[in-house]
Amino acid sequence: MGFFENLINRIRGINRQAATQTNLTNSYIFGVILSGSYMNWKTDAHPTIFCFGSYIGRTGKVFVHGIQLHKLASLSANDLNWFLNLIRSYKAQGVVVNPRQFYFYLKTNKPYLIKKCFRTYDANMASFKIVNAGLTRIQTTYKPDDTRDGFLEMLAPMQKRIFPTINIEKLRTSVIEALNTFHI
Repeated sequence: MGFFENLINRIRGINRQAATQTNLTNSYIFGVILSGSYMNWKTDAHPTIFCFGSYIGRTGKVFVHGIQLHKLASLSANDLNWFLNLIRSYKAQGVVVNPRQFYFYLKTNKPYLIKKCFRTYDANMASFKIVNAGLTRIQTTYKPDDTRDGFLEMLAPMQKRIFPTINIEKLRTSVIEALNTFHI
């Protein structure tokens, strides 16, 4: 009985470990903008990142990686505006891109952006929340609690176009007049 009990406990442990790892990675998907506190910080205790996703490392730890937007803002306001306009235009045009394509696009167009601003975070030491949908269609986000995150207003949802109301009778008479005219 000891062998089977150990085997079942081991299987349960693996399942329990996998369940906790999936709970950690639920909100760490490609395209969202995350903000929160990070316990193992070196330069920024409260980072805001454009998330490239999460992965499980060789040791079994879950890591989150992405572009640190506060660092990008400190490099140059033009680079931050370029990056935010890129996200905004991708979303407006409905461009479907995967993390690898997006990474290599950034690496070929602005290689110093990847070199200076790309970060990897241990998910067990982070408490990130989604503060902007970014490239995704997520509806529910949290309000950013960092005063440096004012640049996220640039990614606020664009207002829908308001189409003017058309008077059908006026349109009909205009079409009839145009049809009844003839060239001289």
